[in-house]
Amino acid sequence: NIAIDSNDNIFGAYCNSLNNGTLVILQKTSTSWTLSYPDGQGSGCDSASMTTDVDGDIHVAYVKKGTDALGNSVDLLKYCVQDAGWSCDTVDSSSGTSWNYLGEASLALDSDGYAYLAYMKDNSSSNSHKLHYSNNLGGENNWSEAVITSSAANYPSIAVDSEHTVHIAFYEPMYEQLKYTKFVPSTPSNGEIYT
Repeated sequence: NIAIDSNDNIFGAYCNSLNNGTLVILQKTSTSWTLSYPDGQGSGCDSASMTTDVDGDIHVAYVKKGTDALGNSVDLLKYCVQDAGWSCDTVDSSSGTSWNYLGEASLALDSDGYAYLAYMKDNSSSNSHKLHYSNNLGGENNWSEAVITSSAANYPSIAVDSEHTVHIAFYEPMYEQLKYTKFVPSTPSNGEIYT
């Protein structure tokens, strides 16, 4: 994933394959590349998505792969911000739920700096990825969640326009179609947004 800030600095985010996967951020300035590890090294990593805000701060979402104390697989959807150092929130988790997979995260920011995520969840009983959506309009460490699809979906991409309307595109494998939906997050919704 790549992003460019207002000073034309180039940033790259990826999950390397060393030590069970590590989220790596590369920054290219006019003279060199630097590396940083927002959430530590060797902590498990999948599907990084990144953007920069108007202040040039880096925002990245990724799925942290790991295990709990009993050895069960656990996926954590993490959101990290670099603002005078890295800080990371857990947005969603497969721990203690019927969901056994989180992945394919896509991140966007609105003009006020709030984060919006589209990502996949799966459970062993349905054996199909469901598209989920979350935002932090409630403030730091306060993430909402909504289901976008009840049928299988993959490869989400999210964007937010100047009026804070959320746009999500995704692939629906059952019909082999690219789908699109939009909604305003301030509209109350406790259920499925798109079917």
